[in-house]
Amino acid sequence: MNKNKKTLPKMTPGEALPGAVIAERKRCGKPNCRCASGNPEDLHGPYYYRYYRENGRLRKAYVPKDRVEQVRAACALYREEQRTRRWMALLFQQHAQSVDEMLRQIEALWKS
Repeated sequence: MNKNKKTLPKMTPGEALPGAVIAERKRCGKPNCRCASGNPEDLHGPYYYRYYRENGRLRKAYVPKDRVEQVRAACALYREEQRTRRWMALLFQQHAQSVDEMLRQIEALWKS
């Protein structure tokens, strides 16, 4: 097995994964193969890969066909979790600003 090839880790139900699943068609490199024609319909595949960022670098991991929907769902769950975190951070920031404003008003009343 190729040690450089990234494969998909074992997943638990409901686990979120960063990235997106992309289908790709490939050339095998054999000169007499149909894929050597260069026509997109003659290429092998589709093969599925999950693209994601790790330490600022774009990574790619092969996804077996029988796990494509599971991994797509995990990627969608991750995006939803991130969206929820951003929304909650915004709400917290707005709440903190409201509290700061109320404290300034109380301070102004106290001094007067």
